[in-house]
Amino acid sequence: MTEEQAQEGTTEPQETPAPEQVQEASQETTDAPESAEADNPGREAAKWRTRLRETEAERDTLREQLEAAHRQMVSDRVAERFADPEDFFMRGGQVVLDDDGRLDLEAIDTKAGEILASAAHLSRPRKPQPNPAQGASASGKSPEHTGPSWSDALRSR
Repeated sequence: MTEEQAQEGTTEPQETPAPEQVQEASQETTDAPESAEADNPGREAAKWRTRLRETEAERDTLREQLEAAHRQMVSDRVAERFADPEDFFMRGGQVVLDDDGRLDLEAIDTKAGEILASAAHLSRPRKPQPNPAQGASASGKSPEHTGPSWSDALRSR
């Protein structure tokens, strides 16, 4: 038996409050500071300024992340044509967005072409292409060769 029950003189167990009642009670206690803030306009204004600063900081962080992502996408795009994609940005290339805020790939490709036309040494080296005129053909002779070969000289003995 609890002390309250002893004082009241009852031995009945007390009911535990339902979760909804506990939530309502906790909401009542959280409403009390808000009413105190309503009484103090300076405190409420400070709360809103703090929230504003937090929101602005979050916005700035997201903007920086988006700009970095755009720069990386442009860098990946021009990496196919430049030996070092940073040369694109160092030579005046930049992230170009269309009216909808998407990357303007045509403008980026045009600018990359202009930069490479004026500074061809920045382009990615081309892979060597095989020359079919070099080496032996299926018949065992090179295409330009019409005279006797070493194998012909050795066979005649």
